[in-house]
Amino acid sequence: MLTLEQSGHDEAALALAEQLCRRAPSSALPQLEAARLGLKLGRDTPTIEKHLQAARYLAPDNPRVRYLAALAKEGVGDDAAARLLYLEAIWLRSSYTEARTRLVALAIRTRDWTLAEVQLRDLLALGERSVGRRLQLAHVLEEQGKLSQTESVLLQLHHDEAKNAAVTTALADYYERHNRMKEALALRRAPPEKKLRPLQPSRR
Repeated sequence: MLTLEQSGHDEAALALAEQLCRRAPSSALPQLEAARLGLKLGRDTPTIEKHLQAARYLAPDNPRVRYLAALAKEGVGDDAAARLLYLEAIWLRSSYTEARTRLVALAIRTRDWTLAEVQLRDLLALGERSVGRRLQLAHVLEEQGKLSQTESVLLQLHHDEAKNAAVTTALADYYERHNRMKEALALRRAPPEKKLRPLQPSRR
């Protein structure tokens, strides 16, 4: 299946997964793959849910079953059910960064800032310390009015990524939003360019 998918033959990969579901009805893996590929190809929800129900029956403690079910629910606009399923997936596997990442996006979209903050802090603790992730945390903290924590996150990020223009802009924008124009201007002012004197030819 993976070889077919990697070569761009998603339809064939799905057909093979469904064939394996019939050949090995006691295995959860083909059911999971059929559901995943069905989601990727935009198949109808009842067919996807049929595969997920079979997988859940065969592997009730598999967090990927919950994760894919959450994707399916999110795809039809059932954010409440998706949220619960993502949380179940994370409860089954606390290191499930993929599920946490999707849950953060859902929480931000639905303005559930507390949930977003909890998941972002857990992602950071798991080693997901990219610039984008830390900027997300700053945004979520600011939305909750936790300004001292927001500034702390941004200052630490600016210290760690001093040459990153996006980080400098984010910190300057934060100061401007809170009428701290002096700090914003200091950040936006480009440092003077150092001009090196041309080397003179040696007289030796």
